[in-house]
Amino acid sequence: MSAAAEQRDRVVRLNESFRVAKILGLQGFSQVVEGGRGEINDVFLYNAVATFLASKHFNERSGDILSELPSLLGGCDLYWSYEYRDGQQQNLEAARQLLAAFGSGRGDVHHPRRQEERDMKVFHIITPPPSQAPSSLQELLESQGIEAGNYHSAMGMPEVRHVTHDLEPMGVYGAYWSRVSKTNLAMTAALETPYITAGTTSAELAGSPLFARTSPDNNGDARAAMVYYKNMGISHVAVLFIKDSWGINYHAGLTRYANEFGVTTVASFAYDTDSIERTIADLQKAGYRHIFAIMHSWRDVIRVAYDYGIVGQPGYVWIAAEGGKWTSESFQLDAIVDEDLARALHGIGTLNIYVEPFPAFDEAMKEFASNSTLQREFVDIHANADIFDNYTFPEYAPNGFSEAAYDAIISLGVAACNASNNLPDQFSGPELYDVLRKTDFLGVSGHVQFDPITGSRLPQNVRYSIEYVTRSEERSDMYFERFDSNIVAIVLDDNLTSLYPFVYNDGTTNLPAALPPIADVELHLLSGGAQAVGFCLAGLVMLCSVVCFAWTLRNKEKYIVRAGQPYFLCQLCVGAFVMCSAVFPWSLPLSTPIHTHAERINDDHWSDVENTSGLDAACLSHLWLIAVGFSIGSSALASKSWRLRKLLKSGANMRRVEIKISECMHPLYVSLTVNIGLMSCITGLSPLRYERVLMDDYDSFGRSVESYGGCKPASDKFYLFGGALLILNFLGVLLVAREAYKSRNAPADFTDAYFLSLAMLSLLEILILGGPILLLAGETPTTLFLVGSSLMATGCLTILLFLFLPKYMGRNLRHGMRSIANSMNQSTARERTRRQHTSSVTTSVRTSVRGPPPGLLELQAPLDLETEPTKENRETGKMYITRTAPRQ
Repeated sequence: MSAAAEQRDRVVRLNESFRVAKILGLQGFSQVVEGGRGEINDVFLYNAVATFLASKHFNERSGDILSELPSLLGGCDLYWSYEYRDGQQQNLEAARQLLAAFGSGRGDVHHPRRQEERDMKVFHIITPPPSQAPSSLQELLESQGIEAGNYHSAMGMPEVRHVTHDLEPMGVYGAYWSRVSKTNLAMTAALETPYITAGTTSAELAGSPLFARTSPDNNGDARAAMVYYKNMGISHVAVLFIKDSWGINYHAGLTRYANEFGVTTVASFAYDTDSIERTIADLQKAGYRHIFAIMHSWRDVIRVAYDYGIVGQPGYVWIAAEGGKWTSESFQLDAIVDEDLARALHGIGTLNIYVEPFPAFDEAMKEFASNSTLQREFVDIHANADIFDNYTFPEYAPNGFSEAAYDAIISLGVAACNASNNLPDQFSGPELYDVLRKTDFLGVSGHVQFDPITGSRLPQNVRYSIEYVTRSEERSDMYFERFDSNIVAIVLDDNLTSLYPFVYNDGTTNLPAALPPIADVELHLLSGGAQAVGFCLAGLVMLCSVVCFAWTLRNKEKYIVRAGQPYFLCQLCVGAFVMCSAVFPWSLPLSTPIHTHAERINDDHWSDVENTSGLDAACLSHLWLIAVGFSIGSSALASKSWRLRKLLKSGANMRRVEIKISECMHPLYVSLTVNIGLMSCITGLSPLRYERVLMDDYDSFGRSVESYGGCKPASDKFYLFGGALLILNFLGVLLVAREAYKSRNAPADFTDAYFLSLAMLSLLEILILGGPILLLAGETPTTLFLVGSSLMATGCLTILLFLFLPKYMGRNLRHGMRSIANSMNQSTARERTRRQHTSSVTTSVRTSVRGPPPGLLELQAPLDLETEPTKENRETGKMYITRTAPRQ
């Protein structure tokens, strides 16, 4: 068909001020029932009424509803007839009606539809402006060869048959259901006719040729649903959806936005008319508690779900897409026959497009319900008007789509009439569609603006409502159950505004758990027996430390204790006590079931406590006690050995020295400074925090059924400072070993090198055996705690026993002059050889090991091996030894 023919077939100019065109309505407001006759659906009927009023107001240039409409259409000379054909919400019937409207698809002359088409009465209402009605109407009728008297004077407007019979529709207002529109779109695209609708929301149709809609596609609905679930903290949602274009694409949108908004799981349960029960059984078995339903034939689905106990029962929350029909004024359920449905709908949620109340529109729709003249006009535009025989129009109830239907027809009119759109006098379908996509106005349903690529309404200005349905006590009676709804929240883009709490089926506002309780979970908590063993070991070390500390103070005047330097022995006890006390706070994170993950799993296995600050403090204190205790203990050994070595060196040089305790505290100061500094960095930059670690063992919902608690660093910086802490303390241990080795020739009463070596070897053996177990036991708190506490206790006990037990065994020893002299001979042998004495040298040594005041160890030369200590010297603790030079 040529472009000129296309233009002549779509728009006809009757005179200088009159162009005429035709639009076709195919939404469908009846459902086929037994016998082949349609049964009118009240909701869809008033969507059709909204398109009729929009067409009427367009022709009249009326601002009764949209006050700006006359200015939007100013100077426009285009009027149209509106032909409505009931597609009965069925693919095949809608296709037949579409072809009939375009004068095609006659098919077999014996086809029953062919005879019906011949008998149909097709009426087209053209309403010129009142001021031009007599003259324009006369010209119009004369141009078509129709007598002017052929109209209903009581209606005040002409009823003209076949005035635009030869015109092809310049636009089609399409079906409500996406599955029907999908078929129609293929045909209208081939016919190069724009197709606009208010109800088709399948995302699959986005970008279809010459397709537009005044509702956003279901990606907008899906986004709003996930915004709501995110704000409610729901992590697992089951999606029950019909296997058609609408349901499949709606489900795809939900899955897409679930990932964007952090909803962990969207489980899919698809059904068709033959698999409803099987699908519901699978859904019930899966155990999901929050269900988003995308349904056709909702009665069948809800009834089966109620029988399976997953709707209308406490603990389950359903949200149905586009479920606003349940709370319309005309909706009711038989109190006896539909008792199960009434119970199921009570407490169910719905997701709908939210339209701000538009009083003028509501008044016009209510007026239609009571105005027989308007009703007659509406009936007369229908090809199969006999469906309205003996029909009484019900009261109008807002449904959320009537407003969008009204705006769809106005959009076509604004696009065709806009003086700035540069359309030719007789435009084609593609030319009209190009302008339609750019149409922008404030309509009944809000700001109407189309995506220039997909043709869908831009969702940025569309609001969605989350509502809950409740049985209406006021409107229900003994025969029928009726329902009301309350708006829970309004969603606009990514923002949610809460209005009222959701009242669930059980009558409370307590949000049911997203998932059923975990049947069996292994938390790997620290067992009571292991905790008792660890506490006993730590207590034993702490008791031994206290006993050794007290024994040292009590026996500090005794020779064996004074020789062992009691101050540093006490410091060693304090270090062991502090270090082993770390076992107690360490047990807390390992024995608590508190859950720490952002994904909150409501289950009886977890503790109700959510504040973990106390456990975080326990994790840090555990590390602090180990670091400080180790610093105190290891520095005591280092100071003790360093002091003794200095004294021995001064004795070898034949000079008297005095080394106070304060001069030997440098190892303690250095060690504490390093450890406290590094621990402060860890505390400030990457502290240890309590965390329950989920293990790789999951149930069908992806929930970990096995976990363990412990202390984990907040960031990787911990390993930097922790590694430095280990290395520096290991160097400190090497320093202790070095000092002990250098003083190995000192008398056994003064040095603990031999016993310290035994302790070190024992510790090395323990670490070799227990270290690998400690590294591998991270996921088993009981083993970790037992091995860790055993290592700490054994290490501390080994050092305490090897240092204090020999002293306790030799507590009655008064002195050991022979061993002291032998030690001094060995330490000064090298010096004697160098000097090569040739004469007798008498050396006296006075060694005073006194306390208090502690900290003073006197060494005086020369020594004389032949002089015996006097009673007075023994009583004062002074020892004099003489030594004679070797004979020639």
